[in-house]
Amino acid sequence: MKILSQLAMGVLGAIVALGSVGCETKPTMGEFNVTVSLADGFNPVGSVEVDVVGVQDGRDLVSIEGISVSDYFGAMNPYRRDLDRKIGLVFRADTDREHRIDLTRRGPHYANWKNANVMHLVVLADLSSSGGPDLRRLTLPLDKHRWKRKNLEILIDATKVSSAYAPEPVKN
Repeated sequence: MKILSQLAMGVLGAIVALGSVGCETKPTMGEFNVTVSLADGFNPVGSVEVDVVGVQDGRDLVSIEGISVSDYFGAMNPYRRDLDRKIGLVFRADTDREHRIDLTRRGPHYANWKNANVMHLVVLADLSSSGGPDLRRLTLPLDKHRWKRKNLEILIDATKVSSAYAPEPVKN
């Protein structure tokens, strides 16, 4: 009877251990429809350039977050020119107020980004600097476990790039 009890406790312990391991999920790039639009009330006089860039964790993310947005959009910047997985958008006065990017399996960028282990969407806008923290760059995770939605909405106004929605916190 004692052996049977010990065996049952051992099996129960193994089930609990395996259950806790199964709760942790590896980050995986999700499928999203991304809309980048000018905020209501923002009517630029000229054009506004916006780059949407897919980056990997690690060095790629550190590099793009380390460069100043002013330098990034500087004339003939080799870093910007040579970036892989960059989608350039231009908003012109009195024309389109939004651009859509299909980051689903049907879209033209998904396979390339997924194969390159892209895990972050970085949006940079060539806006006037307001001083203080540079809000002209926004970084969002593309981990499918961080979003309860498939539509990501990015808003551009005169001084900043923002997201209409926040990702879910990282689960440990």
